[in-house]
Amino acid sequence: MQLTFALPAIDFAMWLLVKSGRHVPPFDQHDPTPQIDIDSDLLDPENWTEWCRKIIFIETLMSFKSVFYPYHVSNMELIAKSAQNDAKVDLFIRILDSYPEHYPHQPFDIETIDDWTNFDSLNLPDGYYHLNQHLGALWSRFESEHRVLMQNRDGERAWKIHHWYSSQLVYCHRVVPYVTRVKLELTPYVFMHGEVY
Repeated sequence: MQLTFALPAIDFAMWLLVKSGRHVPPFDQHDPTPQIDIDSDLLDPENWTEWCRKIIFIETLMSFKSVFYPYHVSNMELIAKSAQNDAKVDLFIRILDSYPEHYPHQPFDIETIDDWTNFDSLNLPDGYYHLNQHLGALWSRFESEHRVLMQNRDGERAWKIHHWYSSQLVYCHRVVPYVTRVKLELTPYVFMHGEVY
């Protein structure tokens, strides 16, 4: 069992990287000519990768919350039994446990889960909230381009690619449109795949 999320924030992060002309290996095959102006180190390799990692952490924590919130978020015995009986629960527990130390780890408490899942649609890393207005203005352009991509014949190919990844076992695969096929490991259980749509 694996998880493939469909929230658009990670697609927006990828779109920003491509449109800015900035490169983060292995996402370094697109045209370096900037099509948008974003004067920030948010798109530097380490910061951009951490942003993507945070987006998927929040998505996974939301899955955890949907199963165990509010009464069982700290019940390690129940969580362990659930993971033994449900491959999906087992996977999102492994995903959350695979994150670096500066992320929350089990046992979770209600306040931590509420803090981490009370987010804006961009899930910006700490220190970058001042970009919300500028990036929010770019969001509508992204949504328009993304909608066009998913409505034409490339959208059909995108859904086939997503379906193929969703049939894979054991890991969280997050697929984003890109100019070539590449893979970035965010944690030992979380991979970001660039695919040609």
